[in-house]
Amino acid sequence: MMIDFRPTLLADAPTPPPNSFDWIADGWTFHGEKLSPMVMKDSPRLEIGHTYIMAVYWQPASSAEGDEMPAQWRGLGESSTLPYDDGVIGKGETEGRFKVSAGKEESDTGPDGASLEQTLNGKSTEALIFALQNAKPKADKSSAR
Repeated sequence: MMIDFRPTLLADAPTPPPNSFDWIADGWTFHGEKLSPMVMKDSPRLEIGHTYIMAVYWQPASSAEGDEMPAQWRGLGESSTLPYDDGVIGKGETEGRFKVSAGKEESDTGPDGASLEQTLNGKSTEALIFALQNAKPKADKSSAR
């Protein structure tokens, strides 16, 4: 799979974007000699012939309670990989099927409103870049008691 990193957002990254990026994706599960397709709900399988867009970020090395996490590029959340056929976010393969719109239904909108995926559905790379450049961190609700 080819990766096309957009330098627009990565210009100030603490480390240059990699030439390759390891990513575990759904695809197949094995049952003895039999293969069965496997995919998470509302997620792409990353199939040949389709294009995907992925929001990534640099995570510095960390250590917590003896668990070491190396510094690495990571996907930005659970829905960081989206269909992107013809340069349109949400158009393409999801769950192994072609969809014009891969966004979640309005009924799936969370308590904080529409997700970035829902907001950008049907839009271009420029809309994603604008949204990420203008994103504001939310207050940590767990410490506000």
